[in-house]
Amino acid sequence: MTSGCATKHQRARQEVRTGYNLWVQNRFDEAATAYQRAIALNPHDAHAGRLLARVYEDAGSPDRALAVFRQLLRDQPDNRRVVTDFLWFCADHAWWPYGDDETVVLQEGVLAGEGAAQRWPNDPELLEALGWLGYKGGQTERPKMLYQKAVAIEKTPQRLYGLSIVSSKMGHRNQAVAAYQEAVALQQQTGPESIYEKGFRQVAETMLHGTPPQE
Repeated sequence: MTSGCATKHQRARQEVRTGYNLWVQNRFDEAATAYQRAIALNPHDAHAGRLLARVYEDAGSPDRALAVFRQLLRDQPDNRRVVTDFLWFCADHAWWPYGDDETVVLQEGVLAGEGAAQRWPNDPELLEALGWLGYKGGQTERPKMLYQKAVAIEKTPQRLYGLSIVSSKMGHRNQAVAAYQEAVALQQQTGPESIYEKGFRQVAETMLHGTPPQE
């Protein structure tokens, strides 16, 4: 029985690898099918579930991605990575007209994120995602506090760029410039920037150009 379980786990891992290889080729339907097979082999594989949701999102099916995230949150409420990925998803679709209330996804994300932040108050990835979600929802003070706490725990270029963006939005130019400069310096130490870091850097630069001097 042990051998059979191990074999099923290995098959699930192979399906995840297959799904990723198809995903990077933009073969979204085939990638989703591979991840679905992985989940069928190992229903508790949150990693495969998270990837399935992201494939649906990239394929332009946010409703299917939301359904996957909701199921994951019900089945694995103690999985911080699931919550964190869900917050990023909600931030990307903060004003998605889902149902009658166009803010429902935003509200659902904030509720899940604030609950998770109470349980894991020192998880920088979670704090960063919740901060960005709050910013996309039009908040500033709470997101800035979350970003400052996340940066204090662990600095990354993306988090510093996020702090710069929120500070610019509040008109705190000096703090925005300082966070941006620190992000650039840290990026030079950590190596080539990822596509996500590049996106945050570009937003931070745009915000800095449009931020009036701090009073």
